[in-house]
Amino acid sequence: MKRCTLILSVFLFAVWSGSAFAAPIPIYLNDSEWYVDQNTIVLDGNDTGGDISIQFGDTLAEYINWIATGGDGTGWFQLTDALQLVSNETGVTSGVGLTIENSGTGDSLVQFLLTGVRRWVVGIDNSDDDKFKIAYDQDLGTNAALTIDTSGNVGIGNSAPGVALDVTGTIQQSNAYLYMYKSAIQDLGTVWTDITWDNEVRKDSLYTHAASSAVVSVGSDGWYLVTAECSADLGSGTSRSHATWRLVLDQGGGYAEVPGTIGGTYHRTVNDDEATMSITRMLDLDSGDLIKLQGFDNGNDVQTMANGCRFMMERK
Repeated sequence: MKRCTLILSVFLFAVWSGSAFAAPIPIYLNDSEWYVDQNTIVLDGNDTGGDISIQFGDTLAEYINWIATGGDGTGWFQLTDALQLVSNETGVTSGVGLTIENSGTGDSLVQFLLTGVRRWVVGIDNSDDDKFKIAYDQDLGTNAALTIDTSGNVGIGNSAPGVALDVTGTIQQSNAYLYMYKSAIQDLGTVWTDITWDNEVRKDSLYTHAASSAVVSVGSDGWYLVTAECSADLGSGTSRSHATWRLVLDQGGGYAEVPGTIGGTYHRTVNDDEATMSITRMLDLDSGDLIKLQGFDNGNDVQTMANGCRFMMERK
């Protein structure tokens, strides 16, 4: 590498004469490898080739390198310290700010590299309809993590977004909510009966629930706060009755009772002694797990009240 050290005691003066600069005086350093021409400082003036470095100070480690064989074979600049661009512009023209331009058929891009670990690339993919991409690969066309097309559609894990936000894969949403209630009356029966839900007030994308079904499926691993409340009464008769309630969970091996969720209600006579049960449980669920509320009575026609049951989930 040819290293040319700039010493502050050397000054280059241009003399102003009328409306133009006076003719510059050539300065030759180190066998004609530097010279000053009008408006130009030429390094490697004898065209011997190789890397060139401009060092700032005799002992400082900061310098600018011209790597002759870098980049695509035509050379590149290397800075050994931070680069700061300072501007005092208010315009919005193409001449303001930093522009990364490619006038050929390749991509216009910036690369970020942790040496020997990982390279990220940001830029315009010339070969894919000029989409803006962020990729964890040297080629913008490979492993694009985020894509924005010229219509403003955004793709995550999807390089061909068809809508405003197009995601390939599962979305994990913190504080995702599900709230449903039951407007219809439902008889419990004498065996465990699934309580169905006919009104969805809020159902974030993390949850799956078919219309008028009892079953809720979660789409992401995590902790969930589950709350179920149900008010019931005798549908007929005056016999003293009771109902039992629980949550059941299917994690791939069939439904099983969730420990700590058994609840009960007691009823004396029709339309005279409504009772409400409430179950709250924190559960560690996996994507695809199924959960539902069940109840049964002792044979004396206990039924849910109209608009009397609610089911809520919140991902923590």
